[in-house]
Amino acid sequence: MKNYTMTDLVRNERLARFTFYRDENLFYQVDETNVEYPIPVEDTKGGTFLAEQKALTHMRWIKPHLARLDEAEQARKDNE
Repeated sequence: MKNYTMTDLVRNERLARFTFYRDENLFYQVDETNVEYPIPVEDTKGGTFLAEQKALTHMRWIKPHLARLDEAEQARKDNE
């Protein structure tokens, strides 16, 4: 999978689309990428989460997800 930056994911008003719900998380995927990230249901209280939203509105959840992906990639490289 390509390594995307936050800017890559939110530029040009890209959309995030709801893909599924599992283990108390809503999962969204950013258009034109394979980046799929969770939004904990506990974070959604009082909010409206549509099937499609601007990815920019999900930066709060995308940023830590990208950090987790980077950490996992670094751990993989360290174990080689």
